[in-house]
Amino acid sequence: LDSEWEKIQEFNKTAPIVTLHAQNSAYIIYTSGSTGKPKGVLIPHGAIAKHSLGMKDFYELTERDRVLQFASTNFDASLEQIFPTLSAGAQLVLRGKQVWSPEELIDVINQHQLTVVNLPTAYWTQFMQTWAKTMDAQAEQPVRLLIVGGDLLTTDSIGPWCDSSLGKVRLLNAYGPTEATITSTLFSISASDHVHLQRGAIPIGRGVLERSLHILDQKGNPVPVGIPGELVIGGFALARGYLNRADITAEKFVPDPFSKEPGARFYRTGDLVRYLPDGNIQFLGRIDDQVKIRGYRIELGEIESNLIRFKGLSDVAVVTKSDSQNNKQLVAYYVPENGLHPTINELRDFLMNDLPDYMIPTAFVELDSFPMTQTGKIDRRALPAPEQFRPLLVTKYVAPRTETERKLAEIVAGILNIKQVGVFDNFFELGGHSMLGTQVISRLREEFQVDLPLRALVEKPTVEGIAREINEELAAGKNESELEAMLDELDGLSDEEIQRLLDDE
Repeated sequence: LDSEWEKIQEFNKTAPIVTLHAQNSAYIIYTSGSTGKPKGVLIPHGAIAKHSLGMKDFYELTERDRVLQFASTNFDASLEQIFPTLSAGAQLVLRGKQVWSPEELIDVINQHQLTVVNLPTAYWTQFMQTWAKTMDAQAEQPVRLLIVGGDLLTTDSIGPWCDSSLGKVRLLNAYGPTEATITSTLFSISASDHVHLQRGAIPIGRGVLERSLHILDQKGNPVPVGIPGELVIGGFALARGYLNRADITAEKFVPDPFSKEPGARFYRTGDLVRYLPDGNIQFLGRIDDQVKIRGYRIELGEIESNLIRFKGLSDVAVVTKSDSQNNKQLVAYYVPENGLHPTINELRDFLMNDLPDYMIPTAFVELDSFPMTQTGKIDRRALPAPEQFRPLLVTKYVAPRTETERKLAEIVAGILNIKQVGVFDNFFELGGHSMLGTQVISRLREEFQVDLPLRALVEKPTVEGIAREINEELAAGKNESELEAMLDELDGLSDEEIQRLLDDE
């Protein structure tokens, strides 16, 4: 130990002198790539510094605020939750690796008296439904600012917010690609004027912090109000480009003819939008095959290029389909060769070696051949919807054996929109993910009156495992009730009467 301490003493006791320029890279965030190679987006110090300080003022953050860092740190939204908060001297509440159910998040908000909460769209929808059902609409609550972003926000999804105690809170719909440093546009929604919004997609608003936005047609000309076009973003917040990808950088970051600044560029988002009459922008979709699932941008070609490497597949296609609740899901179609018929587990495990969990398809569909267009391309619109049956798993199907398992299987099957769930089937191998997991936990609370953390489903993702957790919770609750009843019975008895009861036992 002495020798180790001596080595430590030799270290420099002063901070190294580091010369940084605004255009030096501050961080790299990887986004999905159509070639199978993720693209590393280089964000400069100047962009993230100016954005963080600007958003601190825009969100009116002070040292009295308590802000939730909900987004994962591999998602750039986390940086907007961290840096503006710290620059304001406010308190930052870290989520860590745990994924909270909406009920658990409500407890966190109340426990830490959070004032600013920023959530991905899909999670926010579930959270607000739970909040509206469980919280008194007139009750005091600490939140003063809600920010929602990462996916399409619709007028239908904000109904529970309007009718709840959070309806008095400032609500912002945020939009922004990684390449333009987190949030590029914001739209403020109030409970009083939401009824006047055109039914459907809520606007993404206007540019923030000196960003320049244009909507262009295929020839690069500005489009009139109401006409769809591609959104391009210019200004201080642009990335330097993609790491070691000069070709794609040149394709996506192009000279800005609308700017008077020498060397100015804008970023081609690939997002289809239009101007509304009031000057706000409405998001309409993608002009290519990039999609958003649970807030993550995904290029379907990256999944396809990984899946086709599985030995025994002759062709693959990945598309998005909407389930019965209008949630987008990834569905992989494949044509086997040489008489091979891989299982869902094999395909899923293969993809998980190289892709994050949010890029793993919910369903895998085997076809004899793909439907084709007249030009010889896969007709993606003609691909059949996944059958609502239990997918082909390695695990043999075992029917529920108890009433608890039966109810549990019905809950899981309903949420996953399949017709059969065995007691040993893995929730995640059936196509489940954390967002759907929070729905399972909420349904368990309604059906069995037990409070299980989402972690329980992650650690024991089968009907058999969760049924055991439920039974243990119910048993613990029964023992506690019996103890309370015994204490109530003893309450008021004299010492002599209590001793006589003990002697009789």
